[in-house]
Amino acid sequence: MISAPPTPKKSLGQNFLVDFNIARKIINSLELNENDFVLEIGPGKGILTRILSTFPINYLGVEIDKTFQNLLKEIESKTKNKYHNVLFQDYLLINEGEWCEKFSQNIKLIGNIPYYLTSPILFKFLEQRRYYEKAVLMMQKEVANRIVAKPRTKEYGILSVLIQIFTHSEKLFDVPPSCFFPAPKVFSSVIEMGINKDMVDYENYQLLKLLVKTAFNRRRKVLLNSLFRRLKINEKILSKDEFLYGVASKRAEELDPADFLKLVDKIKLYS
Repeated sequence: MISAPPTPKKSLGQNFLVDFNIARKIINSLELNENDFVLEIGPGKGILTRILSTFPINYLGVEIDKTFQNLLKEIESKTKNKYHNVLFQDYLLINEGEWCEKFSQNIKLIGNIPYYLTSPILFKFLEQRRYYEKAVLMMQKEVANRIVAKPRTKEYGILSVLIQIFTHSEKLFDVPPSCFFPAPKVFSSVIEMGINKDMVDYENYQLLKLLVKTAFNRRRKVLLNSLFRRLKINEKILSKDEFLYGVASKRAEELDPADFLKLVDKIKLYS
């Protein structure tokens, strides 16, 4: 007999998926193979966990709410996973490298992530990208739209640039509030992000992140005012560099991801 699940906690942003058809669509998007290593963020009531437990995979759940311990133990007792474990701690503190070494596999990440933690989770995913194969995550529709946004749109921003550089991203489908308990006030979306293997070893991630954040934090100003003067790129440098001269009068939203990569190279050249 399955015990009654705990009451959702507003402080943890808990809105639990209750639609099994949506859950299966999310898991199908992972394209699971035998021996895959799947990491689930926030198993909670276990709707994704139950389905994942039917596959011969290595499974690790990371759940911050210990009140789900008994419920998730019941799922573990019936699992067909080759390895099944739930850690009751913060996903942001997980050491991906240790777990990837254990299974000799990169991670397929899955989860219905809390809206208030979306950005920290995505930045961790990018920073630790060498340990990941792909991610299929459900998040607020507004954030998903920003991830796949194109330049010169109001949605285009920091997440758009960074995620489009380091992953092949695609918004798969939207999920209405009625598929959750309690029902949130906004629509959700499921997004797939496959790691761009060509960018795994990119050495200037932190500089790129800093430049992108700085540029978009003053997105109404042209780069000359929002970024270049802070970096002491003066008229003398602009006059001899065609690329920098060309983008100095543009706003951040007018640059595509490749432009930001080129900007990093130029900053390193003149710093």
